Amino acid sequence: MAYDDVKDAPGLYRLGELDDYEVADDDPDVRGWEVRGRNGKSIGKVDELIIDPAVMKVRYLDIDLDEEFVKTRSDYRPEEKAEYHLLVPIGSAVLDEEDDEVLVNTVEPDVLLTCPVYNGDIITRDYENAVRRTLNPSETDYADEHHYEHDIYSENAFYGPRRLRGVDIPETPEQAAI
Repeated sequence: MAYDDVKDAPGLYRLGELDDYEVADDDPDVRGWEVRGRNGKSIGKVDELIIDPAVMKVRYLDIDLDEEFVKTRSDYRPEEKAEYHLLVPIGSAVLDEEDDEVLVNTVEPDVLLTCPVYNGDIITRDYENAVRRTLNPSETDYADEHHYEHDIYSENAFYGPRRLRGVDIPETPEQAAI
């Protein structure tokens, strides 16, 4: 089946591979930003944003891991000079705009080391479920229509207060009804 527009095609895409898509004007483009773990140490850099064009949302950060961080992976092979990338669900990280950094503070760095490596191939639901189960072993697989309803896919968790700037938050239920 041919699709006239990538928005109609199912699946996730690397933002940089889509000609007619870009980061929203109000949001920073975090590609190239340093990524730090809960312990404050560098994990790597954001290489790409993985988006769902059907709903215009970022689902994952593609993180190009620092070699120092990767060296502790059990599958690390220095002779292969391979790049190691991980996909981290957008809601598992937060912005630190003051330092132009991304913080993955919801998961221990040791857990990130056990995540399946992302090799740039098509992202399957099996791969996504493997990432979710690694980040939260008690996690169960969700039906496709509910997969992205989990907090780990919340862009609001990632962008935090910046999404609330300029928005009047009602103080009472009566104000909310206006």
